[in-house]
Amino acid sequence: MGDINTSYYTGKAATGRLHKLGAFYNTFRQPWFSFVEDSTPLIIGYHIDEDTLEYHDVVIDFIRTCLKDKWVIAGFDWHEWAENDGAAYFADMGLMMEAEALDLAKVSTVIFGREHANHGYLVEAYANGLLLTVLKRAQGLSAFEPLQEVAFPINHSI
Repeated sequence: MGDINTSYYTGKAATGRLHKLGAFYNTFRQPWFSFVEDSTPLIIGYHIDEDTLEYHDVVIDFIRTCLKDKWVIAGFDWHEWAENDGAAYFADMGLMMEAEALDLAKVSTVIFGREHANHGYLVEAYANGLLLTVLKRAQGLSAFEPLQEVAFPINHSI
């Protein structure tokens, strides 16, 4: 497992990525929005295994954004983190509203890791509010761009 580049999740560039991630919050909350478009049975031979979920196009864009902008951290032991240091975020989603960008990336990595292990977990994370809480916090963090200091010229003629 490699080290996480923590600087990737801080600074002005991170604010732009947070803004893109947080933008999904408003769409995912719209009354017209449906996370899953359809489901089709997965047929293996003569056996119907389970339904394969077909995500809404916006969800596909969300997944691509998470991968492209590294909200899913490669090489991160998400299972270990979720069971130990990150367990509090899953036990009390209210803590997510105090999370930093790196914590959001870790939680997102857990969500996608669990989705990979158990297809349908992404829908569960959406339904139980975990995913929306991550997106809401990302939206909030992107609004807190640090203020730049303003330098006033010194007038020595006074």
